Amino acid sequence: MVNSRHDGADMTTMGPIAHTAARQSTTSETAPSGLAHEALIYGSDEELVDAVVPFVADGLARSEGIVVVMPPRKTALVREALGPDARAVEFCDRAEFYETPARAVARVHELGEQLVAEGASGMRTFGEVPYEASDTSDELGWVRYEAIVNRVFAAADQLSACAYDERVLPDWILDTAARTHHHLLTDGQRRPSDRYEDPAAVARRFAPPPPLPEGDPTFELEVGVDQLARIRHAIDDLSRSAGISPDRACELAVGLNEVVSNAVEHGSDYAKVRCWHEPDRLVCEVADDGPGFDDPFAGFSPPDSEELGRRGLWLARQCFDRVELQRRGRAGLLATMAASL
Repeated sequence: MVNSRHDGADMTTMGPIAHTAARQSTTSETAPSGLAHEALIYGSDEELVDAVVPFVADGLARSEGIVVVMPPRKTALVREALGPDARAVEFCDRAEFYETPARAVARVHELGEQLVAEGASGMRTFGEVPYEASDTSDELGWVRYEAIVNRVFAAADQLSACAYDERVLPDWILDTAARTHHHLLTDGQRRPSDRYEDPAAVARRFAPPPPLPEGDPTFELEVGVDQLARIRHAIDDLSRSAGISPDRACELAVGLNEVVSNAVEHGSDYAKVRCWHEPDRLVCEVADDGPGFDDPFAGFSPPDSEELGRRGLWLARQCFDRVELQRRGRAGLLATMAASL
């Protein structure tokens, strides 16, 4: 699923985007204000192509920017079916676009602003989240992502269709499509999902477990607000010793620094930091004894919010591959971050 706007955005630059049928046999209708999030359940390449072609045609008729995010084989099929119209579509490789849920949100936001700046009346997207290329934790993360965008982009007057290939996806993932999308597109028909759920409930239920490190930590520190430089130097040294490029090491140092800063500024006077260097990843934990919070959407909104604490989590989610937050009993918060090597 992809979108282009964020909470609190100035909507005057976005023209109203219409709902469109995802099949030739259905007709367009005017969309209500707000995000229109639809799921296509399909069982053949022909069904997919028959959905994308009218979706693109309707968007072109409305002078909208159109983004299609699919694996290369399916992109080639869509390009061939669109013919000359394919030149007006922004095609994105799925593996690069859907790198992580948080980075996908950032890329959609940036792409949406770019398309509008170039003169598009708005943006519509057709994407296929990479469930089948993921492990269980990643699958849960992408289900949560579909719920998160319903909240993060709720104010966007935008149409977004998500493709679910029933030939390769398990039933439980197909079931979640009905819980995270306003409408379902099946057998040439578009209908409201009678199982759509509150995004917060879905985001909590499908939150992936935190990445669990193995063995003793490579280093362990307790730091206060005036000792943040120790953390930046420690993670930078650890990253470099793991063979990470200087630029990537700097990113991880920034991400960890943001989480620790939040812990000592908004949580408790000191934060406990532990990091592990494993063969294929780095894992970091930050624990504080503050009041904590319970917000499944924290750190997923683009960083123009006035909530500075959430801005740090946004940066951390961009820097690390995974960031999971857990309440620590009656008080405190535990943030667990992981980055592949």
